[in-house]
Amino acid sequence: MHEDFPPERQAQQTMHSQLAQAFAAQRDALNLSLRAGLHDARWQALHLEWLYHGLCAQGTQALHMAADCTLDVLDVGSPDAFDQPFAETIRRAGETLGDPELVAFGTLCRAFFEATHQRHFEAIAPLLNKLVELSRALPAERQATAHRVRGLHFLRLERYPEALADFELAILLNPQRADLYFQRGRVQHALGNLQAA
Repeated sequence: MHEDFPPERQAQQTMHSQLAQAFAAQRDALNLSLRAGLHDARWQALHLEWLYHGLCAQGTQALHMAADCTLDVLDVGSPDAFDQPFAETIRRAGETLGDPELVAFGTLCRAFFEATHQRHFEAIAPLLNKLVELSRALPAERQATAHRVRGLHFLRLERYPEALADFELAILLNPQRADLYFQRGRVQHALGNLQAA
């Protein structure tokens, strides 16, 4: 909570923080991993409530929280039924906070999911580029995740040099993540660099 906010705003942030904690506790009591939870309707509902109130409690840091949560969803993959409510929750929190950047990010997420479902893969780059940009304020392993997610997108588009650059950066940022080496090997193989693969 920011000291410069008026008392009413501080009280709202406190309320949102308490609600976020309550929804997180209910969600966590289901004992589901993120991957499993994304396919469970009750977990999804609790997670979206946690996300909304968590973003509202963050105030000026909400955009970075939204980016971090979006990285989680894109890293493990989410069902189609979850994608639009997820994007809408971010956009709605931005409206509640009066934060045009957060509203725009939620709108960007919605466009990303729509393009993905329609297999217009060229149209999904704006969100991935924004995530890489926002991840610079996050820990190194989260930055690595942003580069991995974008690298997989480039790999799907057969834009191999760009994919390779993202996987190389991801490995530098998080050398303990084994799947990054596998993905880099896939790109090297596609480029015909069989020894490097």
